[in-house]
Amino acid sequence: MEIRADRCVRKQTMRFTRLTIFLACALSLIAPAVAATSVPSGFYMLSGGQPPAPPTAAILQQHFVDGFSLRIDWSIVEPLSGQYDFSAIDAALAALFP
Repeated sequence: MEIRADRCVRKQTMRFTRLTIFLACALSLIAPAVAATSVPSGFYMLSGGQPPAPPTAAILQQHFVDGFSLRIDWSIVEPLSGQYDFSAIDAALAALFP
């Protein structure tokens, strides 16, 4: 009986070890792809202020600029509760992509 129990424990240990190795290999293949797509990289121009300064299309034409981030206070987008005004965002997009 002892030998049988020992074999059973060894089998379970081997299965667990194989599963652990398999999962580690699978994660090592998946993790770089997920990390590469979920983390922005490059140089981004940031705008801010109250109201934000209007961007120009020349910003994105710079060879070192990968994107543009418009930081805008929510009070500009929703001046009154339940009333939304997206004109500042629309103006920024129109200036960037004429």
